[in-house]
Amino acid sequence: MQNRPSRQRQTTIGLLPLLAGVQIIAALVFIPIALKGNADFRQYYAGGLMMRTGFRSQLYDIEKEWQVEDSIASWHSAQVLPVNHPAYEYLLFAPLTLFTYRTAYLIWLGINIGILGTCLRLLLRYCDAWLLAALVVGFAPIGTLLMHGQDSLLLLLLFLIALGQSDFRSGLLVGLGAFKVHIVLPVLILYMLWRRWKFAAGFFISAGTAALVSISLVGIPGSLAYAHSVSATKTFRIGVMPNLHGALEVVLGNPGLAGVISLLISGIVLWFASRLRPSLETALIVLPLTSYYLMVHDLVILLIPLALSIRRSWAAVLQFTLPVCGLFPFAAWFVGLPSLAMLWETSRRGMSCSELEAGNLDPRYARSEGTT
Repeated sequence: MQNRPSRQRQTTIGLLPLLAGVQIIAALVFIPIALKGNADFRQYYAGGLMMRTGFRSQLYDIEKEWQVEDSIASWHSAQVLPVNHPAYEYLLFAPLTLFTYRTAYLIWLGINIGILGTCLRLLLRYCDAWLLAALVVGFAPIGTLLMHGQDSLLLLLLFLIALGQSDFRSGLLVGLGAFKVHIVLPVLILYMLWRRWKFAAGFFISAGTAALVSISLVGIPGSLAYAHSVSATKTFRIGVMPNLHGALEVVLGNPGLAGVISLLISGIVLWFASRLRPSLETALIVLPLTSYYLMVHDLVILLIPLALSIRRSWAAVLQFTLPVCGLFPFAAWFVGLPSLAMLWETSRRGMSCSELEAGNLDPRYARSEGTT
C-alpha cells in the first residue's frame, strides 16, 4: 500500500504556480536591464577583464573598477559594483571577456544553468523529482542569481559534492569556496567546535592554496586592497540583508550595535549547534543566523537542507517561501526564524535529515510520500 504524501510536500508543490509566476515576471523585467550592464555580473566581467588585460595590480582600485565598468555598460552607472572577491576566482571569468559583455552574460547564464542541472542530479539522491522541481523553480534565490549572473551555484555544487564525503575531502571542497568567505567561515568555525580537525585541515590546505594563488596574481599591496574592499562591501550594498544581522540593522537603526548583538547571538547559535551531531546540513541551516553578510542569492545554499527536510518540516516550507518576499524587504527580516526552528527540530531528532536519508531511519521520520 502506497503511503500518503506529506502535507509539507503537497504544500510546497501547491505553492509552485504562485512562486514561479513571480519569478517569471521578475525575469521579464530584469533580464533586459541586466543585458545592458545593470547586474552583478558586471563586476565579475570587469574583474576578469582587468585580469586578462594586465591590470591585475589594480584589481581592487575602486577608480579603475569604475572606469572599466563604465566601458562595458550601456550607460553611465551611478554606483560602482566593487570587485571584492579573491583574485583566483576572476581567472574563471577572464576567458568570458573575449566576448562582449552581453554575449558573456548569456554564456555565463548558460553555464549557471548547466551547474544547476548538475546540482539537481546530486540532489535527486535525497529528494523525489516532483518535489525537487518545485524547490528549484519556486526558490527565489535561484532565479535571483541566474538573473544577476552570480556565482553562488559554484559554491552550492562544492557543498553538494562534499556532502557524504570524509571530513578531509569535505574540508578541501568547502575551502575552495573561499570566494564566499562570509559563508564558508561560519561552517569552518562550527566544524572546529565539533573538533573535526581533519575537516579544518582540508579547508586550510585548499583555502590557503587559493590565497597563495591570489597573492601571486595581485601582490601584497593588492591583497591588502582586497581586505579593505571586503570590509567596505556594506558601503555599496543595496537592500536589506536576509539574515539576523540585516534584521537587527533595520530594527535598531545602529549598524555598530547591530553588529555586536548579532555577533553575540551568532556565538550562542554556534554553541547550541556544536552540541548536535556534526553534519554539513546543520552547518548550512544556521547560516542566516551566523553569517555577518548575506544576500538573497547566497540563500541558494539552503537548497541542501531544504531538499533533505522539507517533506517533514513546516519550518523548511517557510524557509522555502520567505526569500521570494525579498520583493518586500520587511519580510526578508524574518528569514532567520525558520533556520532557528529547523535547528531545534534537528536537536529533537538527535540526527540530521541527511543521516535519516542515508539509512539511519527513526520510524517516526521515515519517508512517507507517494507520487504526485
